[in-house]
Amino acid sequence: HGSDYGNGIRPRFDAKKIRSYDSSWNWARQSLLELFEYTSSVENATLDQDAVVKRCYHIANAADETILPMLDEMVFRLQNETLTQPIFETLKNNCENNLRSGPAFKGSPRQLAPLTTIDNQGNLQYKESPRQNSARFADLSLPRSALEKNPLVNTEPYLHLKQRTTSGWEYSEDLTRNLYQVFHDVETQGDSFSGQTVLITGAGIGSIGAAMIVHFLQGGARVLVTTSSMSPQVAAKYQALYVEHGARGSQLVVVPFNQGSAQDVAALIEHVYDEKNGLGWDLDYLIPFAAISEAGRTLDSIDSKSELAHRIMLTNLLRLLGTVKNHKETHGHRTHPTQVVLPLSPNHGTFGGDGLYSESKVALETLFNRWHSENWQDYLSICGAVIGWTRGTGLINQNDLVAEGIEKSGMRTCSQEEMAYSLVCLCVGAMYELCQEAPVYADLTGGMAQIANLPEALGELRREMKEDSDIQAALFQEDKIEAEGLSPKQQATSVSELEERAHVRLDFPQVLDYDRDIAPLGEDLQGMVDLHRTVVVTGFAEFGPHGNARTRWEMEAYGKFSLEGAIEMAWLMGFIRHFSGTIDGQPYSGWVDSKTKQPVADTAVKPNYEDEILAHSGIRFIEPELCGGYDPNKKQFLHEIVLEADLEPLCVPEALAEQMRLEHGACVTVQQASTPDL
Repeated sequence: HGSDYGNGIRPRFDAKKIRSYDSSWNWARQSLLELFEYTSSVENATLDQDAVVKRCYHIANAADETILPMLDEMVFRLQNETLTQPIFETLKNNCENNLRSGPAFKGSPRQLAPLTTIDNQGNLQYKESPRQNSARFADLSLPRSALEKNPLVNTEPYLHLKQRTTSGWEYSEDLTRNLYQVFHDVETQGDSFSGQTVLITGAGIGSIGAAMIVHFLQGGARVLVTTSSMSPQVAAKYQALYVEHGARGSQLVVVPFNQGSAQDVAALIEHVYDEKNGLGWDLDYLIPFAAISEAGRTLDSIDSKSELAHRIMLTNLLRLLGTVKNHKETHGHRTHPTQVVLPLSPNHGTFGGDGLYSESKVALETLFNRWHSENWQDYLSICGAVIGWTRGTGLINQNDLVAEGIEKSGMRTCSQEEMAYSLVCLCVGAMYELCQEAPVYADLTGGMAQIANLPEALGELRREMKEDSDIQAALFQEDKIEAEGLSPKQQATSVSELEERAHVRLDFPQVLDYDRDIAPLGEDLQGMVDLHRTVVVTGFAEFGPHGNARTRWEMEAYGKFSLEGAIEMAWLMGFIRHFSGTIDGQPYSGWVDSKTKQPVADTAVKPNYEDEILAHSGIRFIEPELCGGYDPNKKQFLHEIVLEADLEPLCVPEALAEQMRLEHGACVTVQQASTPDL
């Protein structure tokens, strides 16, 4: 299958590395003390009201009864502070109300619009700003003709539900009313996830899944999140999520897990349902969002990474659902189906160049039919969410610059916060009950289907943006030259110091032309050999103590590795690997350390890894730890000896005796032993 596939299916689940965070009451106290310190040290006119409101919401959502005496003391100390005392009095009332009603997932997301600008030097700048004159978020599930007060506008809402018809899935006004009501209720009253359990895969920091964790924790849920890169640094980031958003009774469990591994799939669900050595949970919600990018892979360049992505996003996703179903059946959870939120996509090959991504997403839609035709309706319910253009995610952030332009065509793009909010709203009570009746199809694409020739439109937007950027850059240079009073020829070219990059060339030998190079040899070679009995080997390769032919030649000719040679050796020896994707929420393409998964600059490879490369390459003594334990110092040797007399009788198994007879013939006498056979 290839190295990407082989490395990508290795198991990573380890129960000893699981981290659990559940002390919301403690973080509520700490947050309260920080709020008191902040309001006491900052002048009232400079208080950040939004930050204070968010902090108060978290404290009221996370606190237990022991926080009330602390609030009483603070209110007493602030009795002469007419502006800050009401903050803590209101907070106390909110805490008392929440202790009676429980934590709640409440409110609506900030509605941000994409904004792309070109600075005076021609650089493209992207940011997000509050939408002007925006309606309530719940109104996005209303017909657009009513929302925009224009009967000519397409009536299909930006966010809506569909129902199955004879011609496929079509917009349902009746079902969409349920979605609107859910948005409205969450915004005005809130909804609780107390006592409910959630499993989320593919929720790396900076992803939609991570934003969903925030809302589930605010609602008081117990959340199990998986990560394929477990480390103290990663665990600390998930802990920060819990510290800032964990509500009373909520719990965040972080588990090392690789969805590409069938062994991990079985081990994870076993740990979830194991009442003795595991969590002993029954899942209420399953959100399998694990995915890897396949950007740049077309039909003729499907490789092992594409196969791995297909395994993660389809094969093992189905295996995950089947494993949950089996455990629910074993433990008797028949009347409590787990709601599965499927990550569907509007990209059915529309954009191209994404490997097997489209095939994986389209295949998931078969679960709508299998829910009816197979026998797991009592254990799993299906909610397919077609996720639209979400800005700031690793799979689509390269398109953020043109998001503003595409919205002018009538489509609505979403921030991560908005998309996560919409997805979590699909899990609240009313939607959960709707999914138990039949699979639900939620279209969250913001009207993407109504944009004709979307790839062409995106290409045109990019061309226009680049043209405007180039013009502005040229104008800036012209103004700069004129300001300095110099002609273009006199203008000194100031070249900023650029980071040195390696030029690793993987040359392939020149392919011979048959008519020119091979056919003329036919007359001299004809009849020389019998082709029916000739083995022909094609291809070329070299792999030795100093790597391949290129790196071996560097050591023979120069006695040291060049920068390119050091990079190639570090890659061959597994010290580094090439990565293209998102690291810490930022896009990155280049070398990363195989252990830490952190970026490594080209120029840093040689100084960082050269000592290890030289120590473990070239002509050297065998290293037992790298050779499966083989140690030549402990090697056994066979010595030939001459027997001058017959040996004493030996008791050996019958099979060994027969083998010795075959080898030595008449020199061996085999007799049945009087003692039992060995």
